[in-house]
Amino acid sequence: MTSIVLTGANVVDPRDGTIAMNMDVFVTDGVISRVETTPSAVAGSTRRVDVAGKFLVPGYNDMHAHALNEKDPAGALELMLAYASPASGR
Repeated sequence: MTSIVLTGANVVDPRDGTIAMNMDVFVTDGVISRVETTPSAVAGSTRRVDVAGKFLVPGYNDMHAHALNEKDPAGALELMLAYASPASGR
C-alpha cells in the first residue's frame, strides 16, 4: 500500500468554489482517503509533501473534450472513463 499526505493544501470544492484552507489530504493507493485540518497525525511510512499555499481541486477530468462531436464517440468516451477511474492513478 502506498500512502502520501499533501500537507497545508487549500482545497477547492468544485461544486460551489469554496476553499478549505490549510488542509491535509491523505491519498492511499492513488485515491483520496481523507481530508483533515492541518496538522494531522501521520503514520511513519506515509510520505509527506508540503503543498502549503497551493490549491487542490479534486475530480478534474478532461472537461474540454469534444467527444460528442465525433461520428462515433465510443472511443473518446471510453478514454474519458479510463482517466476518471481510480485504477488509472490520476
